[in-house]
Amino acid sequence: MVKEFYLMKILKENNLEQHFLHCLEEYKALLKDLDLRGLTVIEVGVATGQLTQLILNTSKPPVKVIGYEIDAQIVNFQDNRLDLRIKDFQKEDFTYLDRGKYAFIANPPYALLPMIKRLLDKYKFQEIILMISPKYLNLFPDFQICFELSGECFTPRSKGRHLVIKRDESFYNLHPL
Repeated sequence: MVKEFYLMKILKENNLEQHFLHCLEEYKALLKDLDLRGLTVIEVGVATGQLTQLILNTSKPPVKVIGYEIDAQIVNFQDNRLDLRIKDFQKEDFTYLDRGKYAFIANPPYALLPMIKRLLDKYKFQEIILMISPKYLNLFPDFQICFELSGECFTPRSKGRHLVIKRDESFYNLHPL
């Protein structure tokens, strides 16, 4: 309850319109058997780090997570495998994605989805797991829907439905970059 109060206070003080995910069981199941060994995960919208911690604690965890968050006040954990970048994701130079192996796992602000789509089309990611609003589903026709979350799974409660979608590296067998 104290954590929720603190988050709401930050949102109000900074005039932010963020919703924090607190229903993680579906994500736990999805990430449980995901093999992220040897990969660096890009995560947009780290927020409180709940998804980040799930990613880092999978049975086959990544080398590290490069996490983007615009508000340093809401990130409340540290891990030596987290390269936390407190900056606007839209201003990042992603040429580093030309080297190495990456996965993209994020619950981003939905306004960033068109830019994220361009990024996902430009670079090869071994795994992609992304939360979207159903109205953006047409941007991601080559993704499969894994599960749906209601607004009750967020603090503060959000409106509408939320889809978690996935695409893995087998996509590139049919669609080389």
